[in-house]
This record gives sequence, C-alpha cells and structure tokens, in this order.
Amino acid sequence: MVHTPAEPFLDAARDNREVAVMVATVNPPDDVRQVRMTGPAKLETKDVARGRGLAVTYPGLANGPFNF
Repeated sequence: MVHTPAEPFLDAARDNREVAVMVATVNPPDDVRQVRMTGPAKLETKDVARGRGLAVTYPGLANGPFNF
C-alpha cells in the first residue's frame, strides 16, 4: 500500500487549512473504488472505540495503516 506521509495533513490541521484526500481500494477486475473529499482539517483526540467500531463495520480497514 502506498500512502502520503501524515505530516502535511497534520500541519494543515494545525493551521485550520483545507485539504484534499483520495482513498482508493483496487481489487480488479470487479472491485475498484475511490472516494475523494475536500474540506477543513482538524485534529481530534484518538478515539479507540470508534476506530474499532469502524474496523468491525469495514473489515478491510484493519489491513491498512491504522492502529486501533
């Protein structure tokens, strides 16, 4: 998996700037998904329970760079 280092997003959140994010899941030929979003960045405290809940709902998240 290739992803952008987090530091530019953290810097943007500290400065209350807008960011653009694209998340892609590719498992050809039948499963190719992309989500693109823009909006203000903000820092929040880590919510382990919410992260684990998302991992249960979306099991593929557990295989990513997340630490729940």
